[in-house]
Amino acid sequence: MWELENKDSARPSAEKLQAIAQALDTTMEYLLASENVSEIDASDQEFFRKYRGMPDKTKQKLKRMLELLDEDEDE
Repeated sequence: MWELENKDSARPSAEKLQAIAQALDTTMEYLLASENVSEIDASDQEFFRKYRGMPDKTKQKLKRMLELLDEDEDE
């Protein structure tokens, strides 16, 4: 953190940014956002990126879980 705050041209690696984001319990996208991005929006974007990389079987399970949650809310 000191390096980022005190160097004229700090260019942290992706690994350092990820470590900082984890320590702050946030996402890299939230840290790097040049516009007002809410923590929730950044978290959603991170989830969708993870979702796209999941196997189809896992995606189907998640979809079914969402259906079950929606059913619970309707009751």
